[in-house]
Amino acid sequence: MELKLTKKQFRYLLDLVYAGNWVINSIRGDDRIAEYDDVESRVFAAGLQAG
Repeated sequence: MELKLTKKQFRYLLDLVYAGNWVINSIRGDDRIAEYDDVESRVFAAGLQAG
């Protein structure tokens, strides 16, 4: 899958992914939904690779 975004748009995407995962997992403690953590990690890693 390829998604073309400007740096500003990608920054907004990072904010949305972080906030979404926080809303979903923040009160779950040890019962976090790992799939959301995985997606968050992948999106943030893509940001590091893209610079």
